[in-house]
Amino acid sequence: LLLSRPSPDSVPISIVNLRELSTFDDQMHALSHLSYALYDWARRKGDSGGMPRIIFFIDEIGGGGGRDAFFPSPPYAPPSKSGLNLLLRRGRAFGLCCLFATQNPGDVDYKGLSNCQTWMVSRLQTKLDRDKIRQGLSAAEIHIESVDDKLRDIQPGEFLVRSKSGGTTVVEERWLMSYHKTL
Repeated sequence: LLLSRPSPDSVPISIVNLRELSTFDDQMHALSHLSYALYDWARRKGDSGGMPRIIFFIDEIGGGGGRDAFFPSPPYAPPSKSGLNLLLRRGRAFGLCCLFATQNPGDVDYKGLSNCQTWMVSRLQTKLDRDKIRQGLSAAEIHIESVDDKLRDIQPGEFLVRSKSGGTTVVEERWLMSYHKTL
């Protein structure tokens, strides 16, 4: 039901709010089941020919770090972690794209995120956070020296983008402007 299209020319959007579940353990188990169900659905669809079928977005994947994260760094291994790793490792072959967001890079498992093709990193306030990003870039076998100065010099509203080709560039946000008029 979450992935069905009412008509061929419409794009379904399904939002699952895990915060309504009473405990963090319930949230992790629900995310684990959802991850495996999405992977199973995509696998049954078969090869996507390199085209995306679905985007799976999780905001605040770090969740506060340590035991209170959906995708924490070792040694923690909550129930949600193995399903998310499966999506990152094998999902893209079936058109399942993952978009994970966090405010604290130290709370996220970089061994798993080394499977991500595109990274967008905003301004990092602490040396520890920059070191965590360097650790993740190293795990993804990206030449760190070319990125080091860029990481240190990112300004508010700028993002360091690492593309699937391995190149890095800095992009700047821009405000969208729209006029609201009564006709």
